[in-house]
Amino acid sequence: MSKRRSWAHRWPGPSESELRAFAEAAAASAPWLTYRHYSEDQQVDQAEIEYHARGTTRVDLHAQVLDRVRFVTQTDYWYTPDSVLLMLVPTSDVRSSAYWVDFYGALTCEAQQKLAEVLAQWRHRWDARLVASWGTMLQFQVGRRPTPGDEAWAAAGQLKALAPNLDLRRWEVAVALAAGDAWFVHNRP
Repeated sequence: MSKRRSWAHRWPGPSESELRAFAEAAAASAPWLTYRHYSEDQQVDQAEIEYHARGTTRVDLHAQVLDRVRFVTQTDYWYTPDSVLLMLVPTSDVRSSAYWVDFYGALTCEAQQKLAEVLAQWRHRWDARLVASWGTMLQFQVGRRPTPGDEAWAAAGQLKALAPNLDLRRWEVAVALAAGDAWFVHNRP
């Protein structure tokens, strides 16, 4: 018998073939057909821009927005529990790692597979790495910020789709994402 055993012999959970099937199903899923925010296609009109810009002649609107939404993109404002259970998953594959993620926004196996694809897409595009999962909250470190404009707008739509309880406008999230190195996702009952 080999001294080196596979993790399946030591870790309760899926077999290697079950985990591979999970990752393949995740890769074949279309997560953004499920994760959609009700205002995804909403346009920001001139009246809304003027409303937010009113009274800000002495204060930069960009700085004002960043201050208001800082909890979305700065780790200083992340949830910090009194105690933590550290879990190291027995895989380096991003999609497969989602098998163990406990998130209210992915309660079924199918939804968990879609979340796995979201994690893979975000890792590929933004170098976003899931660092904490608190049931209703996910926290990411982001290596490549979306650039202001279309990239930030697209990323903000995806984040709001995964975090429907985020009480911010999409344009505010887009401004924040282009300026921060962390993402906070909240989806609660």
